[in-house]
Formats: sequence, structure tokens, C-alpha cells
Amino acid sequence: MVRPAEPAPPTPKPKLPPPPVTIPLRITHIPVWLERTAGAYGTIHGHISCQNPQSSAFDGRQTGVVVFRGPHGYISPTWYAKTENVVPTWNFAVVYATGKLRPVEGQKELNELLSKLIAKFETYEGMSYDFARIDDGYKNGLMGGIIGFELEIELFEGKFKLGQDRSPADKQRLLKEKWERRRRRALFANSQQTSTSDRARPDHPHGRVAVNLRGSSYRRALVNWAIRCSEK
Repeated sequence: MVRPAEPAPPTPKPKLPPPPVTIPLRITHIPVWLERTAGAYGTIHGHISCQNPQSSAFDGRQTGVVVFRGPHGYISPTWYAKTENVVPTWNFAVVYATGKLRPVEGQKELNELLSKLIAKFETYEGMSYDFARIDDGYKNGLMGGIIGFELEIELFEGKFKLGQDRSPADKQRLLKEKWERRRRRALFANSQQTSTSDRARPDHPHGRVAVNLRGSSYRRALVNWAIRCSEK
């Protein structure tokens, strides 16, 4: 007597890996200062509100990116020396600093971070505000609502789209057209009894960069601009 063959057991389905955890990308606009001697490329210091969801990322393991935006703007084809077969574009300069985010813990350490940050901008504006003169009780209450951080720069990237491929005549025309439009806006603002844009000031980093766009020096000038905007 022949027994019927037993049915083969079903092939087990392969286990699928769990879906990746999606962490939302968050962006915060904040002032920072750069300690150039700490680390290979320097260390960036700043702070945010404790209520900001990004504060949970300050554990020394999460990667953050600090973006330094340089001068940027629309370029009309009519500004070139030769206007045949040309199209509009947008020129820009930007620097990215990437590294791990670490918290700045301790009342003393956070107070020192804030003091240096405030002094940096007070010096630039030519003012004399003294953070140390604030009442400790009031200051500590405000500091309880923020968290400091430091980011040691592991990767430093710069992107500069400034018409490098244009002819010397085109570059000169672009500079002339941009400065002429900036001058007109400043005159219009004055006529409306409002203050002119800070970017029109000759002592502002944006202004210094615009002057140095000629020849091969513009790239070095813009890197220096990004550093000056964040260093102490």
C-alpha cells in the first residue's frame, strides 16, 4: 500500500525590516559665534528655546548644519555686455558648517556663552550694553528657558554662484548694475524718512564682499565673510 505524499510545509514569509523612523527636518534662525581655535575648523556656539523641538537633538550624536547665507540676488539678462541668447539667473554665496550638536550645561557655562554672543554683536554695532550688569535673579529666570549648544565643525562647505564663467566685461556690468540699484533703493528709503537697509552700509560684511567680486579674489573674500559673520 502506497501512502500519499504529505503536502510540503508552506514557505515562511521573510520578515520585513521595520520602517525607518522619520525625523522631521527643523530649521531655526539664530545668532551664533565661532571659536576658531577649538577643533580643526572651529566650534560654533549658540542657544535656542527649551520649547524648540530641536533642543532634544543636543545629545552629542545628532548632526546639525549651520548655514551662513551671503549676498544673493536676481541677475537680469539686460545687465550683460552682450544681451543676445542669454537668460536670467540668481547668483548667491553660502557656507555650510556641519558637525555634532552638544549641549552646554551648567549656569556658569551658559552665562559665559551668552556674554560672548552679546559682546560680539554689541561690538559690531558700536554699542556698550553690559550683560553682567543684569540682576542675577532676572537673568537666571530667563536662562532657565533656553538651552545652549556647541557644534564642532567636521565639514565646512562653500557654494558660490557669482557668474564665474562670465567675461570680464559682463562681471563689470553686473557690479555696476547692482551698486546702482542699491544706491537708488537707499535714496528712495531716505525720501520716505526710513532708515536705509543695513546691507547698504559700506562697513557691513555684505558691502565689503560686493566690492571684492572682481577677479579671482571673490571666492576668498566670501569665505572670509562667512567666518567674520560668526567669529567672536
